[in-house]
Amino acid sequence: MGSGGVAIAALPTVICLKVPFSDGLGGAIFTELPYYQCYTKKETCLLEGDEKKSFFSELAMMNDIIRSDGSLQAFFDEFCSKEARNVKVTMSPYSNRILKALCRRNLLPSFFNEKRKLDFLNKIRCEAHLDVLINCLKNNIYGYN
Repeated sequence: MGSGGVAIAALPTVICLKVPFSDGLGGAIFTELPYYQCYTKKETCLLEGDEKKSFFSELAMMNDIIRSDGSLQAFFDEFCSKEARNVKVTMSPYSNRILKALCRRNLLPSFFNEKRKLDFLNKIRCEAHLDVLINCLKNNIYGYN
């Protein structure tokens, strides 16, 4: 990335920011250089033409969403509703892919009654409880002390 370049990856598209630093107090000026990951070759290619216009159009749309609290919340709520089934399966005791698929389609029962859901929600809402939960999971998974 030499000469002050920074890469921001959201694969399959990557943005390389070329940031020239100067001694002046004028602030940093950057140039966005969008690339995409080639699936046919092991390389990245600079976006050009319509692909580049489409990329910057999508980037502008994302920036507009981020600037508006209402739009950001609506976008996040929509994302969460799409991910709800995956979260449910992640929290279920099923480990077999077929059982997970059945659970995702609501063909198997949930093992989370209302009391257990509230307890879990309490553990992730409270920062102290969340820290304890994360620590316990890390210890369980990675064997940390």
